[in-house]
Amino acid sequence: MRRTGTVVEAVQALRRAGGRGEPLVVASPGRVNVLGEHTDYNQGLCLPAAADLHVVVAAVPLERPDLLVHEGDEQMHLALGTPLDSIPEVAPSWSSLVMAVADELGRLGRPQTGMVAGVAADLPVGAGMSSSAAFGIGMAMALSRTARWDVSPEDLVGVSQKAEKAAFGVPCGLLDQMTVVHGQEGCALLLDCRTGEFRPVHLPEEAGLVVADSGIRRRLKESEYGTRVEECREASRRLGLPSLRDVTLADLDRVQGELDSVLFRRVRHVVKENARVLSAIESDAVSLGGLISESHRSLSRDYEVSLPALDDLVGRIECLDGVLGARVMGAGFGGSILVLCVQTDAVAVRDEVAGLAGHGAWVTEPGAGVRVLEADMS
Repeated sequence: MRRTGTVVEAVQALRRAGGRGEPLVVASPGRVNVLGEHTDYNQGLCLPAAADLHVVVAAVPLERPDLLVHEGDEQMHLALGTPLDSIPEVAPSWSSLVMAVADELGRLGRPQTGMVAGVAADLPVGAGMSSSAAFGIGMAMALSRTARWDVSPEDLVGVSQKAEKAAFGVPCGLLDQMTVVHGQEGCALLLDCRTGEFRPVHLPEEAGLVVADSGIRRRLKESEYGTRVEECREASRRLGLPSLRDVTLADLDRVQGELDSVLFRRVRHVVKENARVLSAIESDAVSLGGLISESHRSLSRDYEVSLPALDDLVGRIECLDGVLGARVMGAGFGGSILVLCVQTDAVAVRDEVAGLAGHGAWVTEPGAGVRVLEADMS
């Protein structure tokens, strides 16, 4: 982790919440998905990497069974076991996720030990980099470690996924949680969302990654994300298949005659996106950039999760010197743009992209998954 300031801010937030003593410090990364968008809940293939932007949780145990969490100007103070529908409306919006995570850990046997925590982040919220998964998994690890209770990586993934569904009603797949937990320094992960298996994949050395905040905020609960999930399920049902993972490129002509135009376009995106992931692991930088731009066109036209403003921004970014490809990243309907560029041009591309987008942009590299830090670690 490269930002000492974020750790310091988290510890300061802990002190404001009343936490005393030597803190446990957890760094939970965001996620950059190189390719494989909307394939995870279709049991498909993805090529994500943990970002070197983080949610940091500094925490100490509390003798009474309460949770005190301070983030920015907001503070939550609730008893363990508080039902989600009983959380006061004046509580921070993230309170339901904290309580849902604690509930899921309790079901696995976590002791009813309270916790005081401070949270800080250099990971942008709502920008399509999985800030909610980073927050949830960071909280899950802090809650586990402060209670001196071990939780497996597999349980961290499951707890976070179930908690997001309970807190926000989002039927998310495994992509975000698997990446946040299992990210590896310097590598992307080839993730099979049917089996849960993954392996590290090195991206081309001459390629750099830039993430640009489009400034268009979305809320998954209020977007058409759930609609896309249901459309894919309906397409699978009509085709008599367990999931769209079972449709191949060779099947597309036949499938077109069995589905209406909307469902067929959803299927075509998923099938071709799986194929792009497999092509990417053997690609050079230029070819990978082409696959990323192709993915955006598919997300915009076939899956319809882009917006005219996002399409326009991607088109302008693709015209910049040193840019090899660009696409909307994450669930869509806003968020961030992923830019693949020539590694030596990454800083210049970042600055130009930030100017076009009018918001923040970051050069990022594949980083490690969630981990415990020393409080003064940089």
